[in-house]
Amino acid sequence: MNNFISLLNKKDGKCKIKNILSRKNLRICVSVISVMLCAAVLIACASNPNIANNAIPYESVKMSDDALTAFGEKIVGSQMAEIDYADSEKIVFHYSDAVFVYNLQTSAIEKTFDLNNLDCAKFQQGDFTVGITVSDDGKEALLVNYGSTEQNKDFKNYIINLETGSASETDKTELKNPFSKLADTVTTVTDSVGFASVRCAGENGSMWYLSCDKANIGNMRLCLYKDGKTVSEKTVFDYSPTHPADIHDIAGARLIVKGKTYPISDKNNLPEIENMLSTAEVIKMGGTGCPFDAVLIMTRADGTTGTAAVATDSCAVYRSEGVYYDYSDGDNSALFSMFGLSAETIAQ
Repeated sequence: MNNFISLLNKKDGKCKIKNILSRKNLRICVSVISVMLCAAVLIACASNPNIANNAIPYESVKMSDDALTAFGEKIVGSQMAEIDYADSEKIVFHYSDAVFVYNLQTSAIEKTFDLNNLDCAKFQQGDFTVGITVSDDGKEALLVNYGSTEQNKDFKNYIINLETGSASETDKTELKNPFSKLADTVTTVTDSVGFASVRCAGENGSMWYLSCDKANIGNMRLCLYKDGKTVSEKTVFDYSPTHPADIHDIAGARLIVKGKTYPISDKNNLPEIENMLSTAEVIKMGGTGCPFDAVLIMTRADGTTGTAAVATDSCAVYRSEGVYYDYSDGDNSALFSMFGLSAETIAQ
């Protein structure tokens, strides 16, 4: 019995199955089964790339619709948005904590990547930042963190698939085939309009650059420079600023605070919001030093939507296109309470 394994041996002797396997044959069967299982796993991984490379799906990386709307209220800082790639179909650019893919055929943003959904630094953050390099074929983007080891210890580098939108952690710090058709806007574009991006992208005398001539990033335009002049300008964001005269017939409102949406708790308060904000007065001394970490989105009965940045300290101030308005003699507690919030809870 040293070389055999009896599979079945009935006690009554009437039926004895002597289908026995040697240990050698058993090892062969186990090996075959193992190979088959490995093949099955490989096939599953091939059919689902997320299993193979632990990719983060696009739905978990992209900006929400409200976050994209609120993004337009960001004030342009000392640096403009930057172009990272351009071809006949799309433009890739970044600003602050987001990367965008703009479709030239539809004249609209096709994909958005919110860096707050990834464990990496943000762009243009002084001593530490994240850099972006797009491949020469425009299919992927590499995000690499820069700064001291201590600053970057909790950050990760990522490869973003610009076609599917998924993101994957990576140890790479550079691409083998980086996009090379980038140039300095100041020396290349002789008649740039407004506050232009440092870099432009393109070839054969046709260069794309970004420009903004107002305070908000929502006013940014994509400009084409050709034959010595700027020949076209495309609005990048679907941005609808709101000034006092625009605030009437309000049918809905929601507040976006640090990427989270708070709907109005009682629509019976809409007339009060409308009266409060439509009678606001311009602050003529240039503005305030308040933090504006909330964006109010209002929808009129005709479907028109408008946005305004709201101060998140105790000041009753909102901002639109760089103009500041005082909307109450008191503080902002009455407005925030209509959304179930307060300045104290926002600051936490």
